[in-house]
Amino acid sequence: MNVQSSPDTRVKVAIIGSGNIGSDLMYKLLKQPGHMELALLAGIDPASEGLAHARSLGIASSAEGINAIVENILNPATPPIMMRNTVYAIPERDFDEAKVVASIERMEAEVQSYVPGYHLKNPLIFDIQETPWGKKTVIVLLLEVEGAGDYLPKYAGNLDIMTSAARRVGEMMAQRLLRAKEGVL
Repeated sequence: MNVQSSPDTRVKVAIIGSGNIGSDLMYKLLKQPGHMELALLAGIDPASEGLAHARSLGIASSAEGINAIVENILNPATPPIMMRNTVYAIPERDFDEAKVVASIERMEAEVQSYVPGYHLKNPLIFDIQETPWGKKTVIVLLLEVEGAGDYLPKYAGNLDIMTSAARRVGEMMAQRLLRAKEGVL
């Protein structure tokens, strides 16, 4: 099958492994790219023939293995972009702004106990807007998560919060199982 497309309709791909299989795949992608554009060949041996061939063909290459993909493909921005989210809440009934702020700050502190890089980027915003339910107060939270940098880069806060939360849940389950074993539930 000889499927070709223009460069602006191709998906950038990277190959991990610059040995025989990775090099063969590189040549296949160059010969018949279809809807893919080879953006990077990553290996771990800087002297490998595959990386040398990629360089000679003008293809980005790296001996940093998977880290090259994380650094160059997943977040190519310089400097890297931190993980940020915006959360919108539309309360169903009247509320006390001070109590909402206090509740959010308590939750922020709790999450920070297992994800230290988690924080509100700005103070809460209470904004009256037109919504599908009429004019309502919309609460806007701007969050940012800086990863711990244990294994993944610090800008990978989205992954760090998931692994930190998974560890927290695992710890809570382990404690519960130990209490059950001791008969102290």
